[in-house]
Amino acid sequence: MNFDKPKTLEEVIIKAAAVHFGMTVQEFTENPRCGHNFTYQRYVCFHLLKQETLLSNAEISKMFERKESVVKHGNSSINGLKSVKDKRTIADISDIYLLINKFTSIKKFNDSNIFS
Repeated sequence: MNFDKPKTLEEVIIKAAAVHFGMTVQEFTENPRCGHNFTYQRYVCFHLLKQETLLSNAEISKMFERKESVVKHGNSSINGLKSVKDKRTIADISDIYLLINKFTSIKKFNDSNIFS
């Protein structure tokens, strides 16, 4: 996947989440044995991918080099935090949605033939 110029909704979501959390996409998606711990941040991204795409847990797990059960647990964890109205989680998700909208509106503008 080319995250410099995300083309699919999945790429936009991952890029937006990485930008929001001040991470590179590589830090976000790299193998868990590399020593970095960004569990909460990945869980938020898993949740957004499940909410906004038709991707299965298995497909998401491959994108992040994780087990399918980790994706399922992450999505459940974020749903739990949302259900108790956790302010950090709600703010993070809202901010990432704003970035997603910004990225997709830029893409729409760049793809339009307004100057042709």
